[in-house]
Amino acid sequence: MLKKIAGMMLTLVSGLMLGLMLGLPMSTAWAQAPTQEQALVELNRADQVALDGLAGVGATMSKRILDERQARGPFKDWDDFQKRVKGIGEKNAVKLSAAGLRVEGKPKFPRNVPVMPVETPPAR
Repeated sequence: MLKKIAGMMLTLVSGLMLGLMLGLPMSTAWAQAPTQEQALVELNRADQVALDGLAGVGATMSKRILDERQARGPFKDWDDFQKRVKGIGEKNAVKLSAAGLRVEGKPKFPRNVPVMPVETPPAR
């Protein structure tokens, strides 16, 4: 039970830190991880409808993504995605990840974010 609470607190604090570092208002800092209502979208399998359904992706951006994937194959990772698609920088990639986009099943974390160690309670 204690581990579950510690994990929930870590998620909460991480989301708040991420939101503050990105300069987001506090109301959006709580929404850094996709909710259960948000579907995760795998970049290398998504069609235009799935991409258009993500916050921050419109028809133009989804067409760019699909054209690049068709021309040069699947994206290897977030860095590959950012290099190959115009308009996808670090901040935009983090926002898309928060909206549910995944590259090879992985979310995008902002660079230079300190990782907080998690203390585990001693075994009884």
